[in-house]
Amino acid sequence: MLKKICLLIFAVIIGNAATVFAAPEIIEASGSYVMDSLLDETLAAGTARAREEAKVAAVEKAGVYVKSYAVMKNLELDYDEVRTVSAQLLQIQDEKRIVEVVEENLIKITVTIQALVEVDNDAVLKEIMRDRQALEESARQYSELQKEYEALKREMAELKARYGAATDEQKAELKKSAEQNAERFSAAQELEAGNRFYLLAEYSAALECYNRAAALNPDSAEIYNNRGLAHYHLNQLEKAVADFSRAVEINSAFARAYNNRGIARHAAGHVELAILDYTKALALEPRFGYALNNRGNAYAAAGQNQNAVADLQAAAEILSNRAEVRNNLGSAYLLVKNFEAAVREYTAAINLDAHFAEAYYNRSVARYNQGKFAEALPDAQKALELKPADADAQALLKLISGKLGR
Repeated sequence: MLKKICLLIFAVIIGNAATVFAAPEIIEASGSYVMDSLLDETLAAGTARAREEAKVAAVEKAGVYVKSYAVMKNLELDYDEVRTVSAQLLQIQDEKRIVEVVEENLIKITVTIQALVEVDNDAVLKEIMRDRQALEESARQYSELQKEYEALKREMAELKARYGAATDEQKAELKKSAEQNAERFSAAQELEAGNRFYLLAEYSAALECYNRAAALNPDSAEIYNNRGLAHYHLNQLEKAVADFSRAVEINSAFARAYNNRGIARHAAGHVELAILDYTKALALEPRFGYALNNRGNAYAAAGQNQNAVADLQAAAEILSNRAEVRNNLGSAYLLVKNFEAAVREYTAAINLDAHFAEAYYNRSVARYNQGKFAEALPDAQKALELKPADADAQALLKLISGKLGR
């Protein structure tokens, strides 16, 4: 009997959900940037940097509303998660630009944006909170992007400060460095745009952004990891593996990329290689719950059932509130014929997600194996109710009904 399991890919998603809310709050925020024409900076590039400053300010203001709402609804969000949710809810409606000549070669650009942030629509916030793993990774990625923007800002300020007293040869090098800085800034923006498309499951559009980002900054492990995710969802598994491999080549300590390469390799049928990738990820981050979950599933696929149980027990301790992990642990117990423990874990998964069709199906299988046909019947019925076209659930229901003489 099929035991349905769930792999947990460590996706990186950030975005702006284009949804209409009730009772919007209007936010106005400004950002400025002083560009130096001597470093060959363009007005468009300067405007982009000023706009980014305005967006960061708007997100911080929106975070006040999001945090208040989260407290009211008893939602647990840390600082980075509040900023991430704010960025997703923010809808820029209008933008104004002021350009001022500060000195002969210095031009100050100020961008003011008006945006809507709406936090009182339960349906939308529940959708954002639906996948804790995705939200956690979104928060990490959003934070890393902000650090990148700040680092680029500091670097450009240093280049400007050095330019005045530089020799002609040094000025040429400083201009080259400024150009590279601008390319990395553009790459970060393409990465952020790609992540928004990824959030909306528009993987082809996300891939186009990631391609442009990689062309601008070919030394970013994050970009290759994200592009690998887009390839994975487009079922381009060889390209996904190649991108994840490039990511760990750039950053050998990138545990998430090893985990993601393991998933792509598992999907391509290379289970033993997937196990090696998960093991590498866990060597870097021993309490990486998602990698433990995925290696447990790979061990199960390889027939190493006791190893599967051990990994999934450890994953469930770390990710006890993840329905998929509890379901997978139940399936590992099912493999070693510990039906009572399997039922317990499937029940835990259902308590966490009452619409988890696979967990109902699996609990029905476990109860069938216990000989508890009357208890297995409503689970099979519920699985089929949630997924009417599921042939496995249809066959299981027929099998149980036969045992009950129906």
